[in-house]
Amino acid sequence: MLISFKMKNFRSFKEEIEFSMEAAPEITAHQESHVRRVGEYDLLKSAVLFGPNASGKSNFTSALSSLVFLITKPTSDVTEFLFTNTFAFSSNNNTSYQIEFIKNLKHFTYTLEINANEVVFEKLLVGNVVCFERNRQEFVEVPQTLQDQTRSIRKNQLLLFVAQAKNDANAIDAYIWFNQDLIFADSRQRQISLIFDLRSKLQNPIFKEKFLAILKYADFDITNIAVFDTPVPGSSALSSVWNHVITTHTDEAKNEFMMGMWNESEGTGKFVLVMLEIMLNIMDDGKVIIFDEFDRSLYQELSQTLLYLINGEKQNNQFILTTHELSLMNYDLRIDQIYFTEKNTNNGSTKLFSLFDFDDPELEKEYVDYKQRYLSGRYGSIPIISQYILEGILEDDDYAQTK
Repeated sequence: MLISFKMKNFRSFKEEIEFSMEAAPEITAHQESHVRRVGEYDLLKSAVLFGPNASGKSNFTSALSSLVFLITKPTSDVTEFLFTNTFAFSSNNNTSYQIEFIKNLKHFTYTLEINANEVVFEKLLVGNVVCFERNRQEFVEVPQTLQDQTRSIRKNQLLLFVAQAKNDANAIDAYIWFNQDLIFADSRQRQISLIFDLRSKLQNPIFKEKFLAILKYADFDITNIAVFDTPVPGSSALSSVWNHVITTHTDEAKNEFMMGMWNESEGTGKFVLVMLEIMLNIMDDGKVIIFDEFDRSLYQELSQTLLYLINGEKQNNQFILTTHELSLMNYDLRIDQIYFTEKNTNNGSTKLFSLFDFDDPELEKEYVDYKQRYLSGRYGSIPIISQYILEGILEDDDYAQTK
């Protein structure tokens, strides 16, 4: 389970930002459903990032993804650059990450600072005990299995990867968390995996009955679904994750007909993927599932239904969602679950902040229209768009001559 994430100098995030999944003890709303006790921590089951286009929401999820990439895809030799994507492509400042999480009831804190050429700082804490620590090529602390091998660790090689490869138990737990417990639901690799998981699950009649009942409830008129090992003949796009899936519908005359899932609406595909993440992980414990543009192509009622299931009492994983759907602010979310991204108009950098950060007495009331207060500018983050300025640009004489 994720506790917190800090990072600095990645894409539009110039200054350090902090994101927390710890439930604020002052808030008692939805304590039984939206919060899960893990060891000594009360952790939120979901957090939702709101913000206008190009404000940095996707850059936040990309920062988490980049950290996973650095850990699980090691450099092959000393000439290979470490992956960086710095603010304004600056090579003068390092990128840093710090992430806290729980795996097997152990509290891990992993800190990493890099530039394209080298690891500047790296440290893994398990509770308050240092598992390893390095400052560039000075190895302050290393696991027993690496005591005699530090001279062979390259400057562009992460110690976490090396330590797990040398069978250090704590490094293995941390590595597995990054590799298996952080799930980026929008990646093509993940979607392909889900489709083939669906194939095996559909062999279970109870699962199939429930899954089709959900699709019927969502008003997609799907009466059956099948997944095949090889792409279905006639698939429109070989690169599509849906070219193994066939759905069955019934027309007005009660005649059944089949169609490829790639011909269904984008909203149908998105709903199926989100539901699969919920249903296939419902028995898991501690996954962190990340959806960028969670509400894309879904109508409001479906988005609200999915958010309700994500925060359900029987759901034991965490979801991090980004969205444009402002109405979700008012759909049974605690204020510590609501985050905003805001673009600095002077330099284009992104700020991340929580609704919980605001000293607003109105937020203490049982029901507050967060959306309306957001749109009125109470919490920043709204795009500054003047229709009169846009109209003036289009009517400008110089522009008219270019037409």
